Amino acid sequence: GEVRDNEGVPIEGINLAIIKGSERIDAYSEVDGSISVELPENGVWSVQIVGTMCTSRIMNSDCELTGYFKVTTTFLVEVPQIDPFVVLYEKASTTISGTVKDSSDNPVSGMRVFAYRTDGAESYGTTDANGTFSIPASIGTWDVYAVSFNPYTRGESQEININSNSTTNDVDLIAP
Repeated sequence: GEVRDNEGVPIEGINLAIIKGSERIDAYSEVDGSISVELPENGVWSVQIVGTMCTSRIMNSDCELTGYFKVTTTFLVEVPQIDPFVVLYEKASTTISGTVKDSSDNPVSGMRVFAYRTDGAESYGTTDANGTFSIPASIGTWDVYAVSFNPYTRGESQEININSNSTTNDVDLIAP
């Protein structure tokens, strides 16, 4: 298979897990975006994006996606395989930005913020010291929410509808 963006440009350094039952095989996309693995048996395998190397061209110095978001996250592949699969990232045309505050209206730093578009695309980022975030996005309807991981708690989501490539897609969130 291959990993590329919506303009056809290959993306290197994407970690995929290919899973069937208790069997898991990991692979990274090469500089040309290609992925090739030998599987021990035929059948239906789940392919999941599990990470991105920080050296990939779609990552920033903080090892977060910059200018791109995931369109494909998990899908099934039938082996023997007839056609190559494509893992797709979309080049962002705008951003969703805002702040995360606690219930006392204080900014929360280090909070992970997720955005899911109605077609399943996913974008995310982390708040800075001032509780602000800016995550890649494009046209569509997005559910945006903050997440705490210890223990996992999801905050209330806010829906944002992006109709154009403006950069005024602001949302204020309350930390979970």
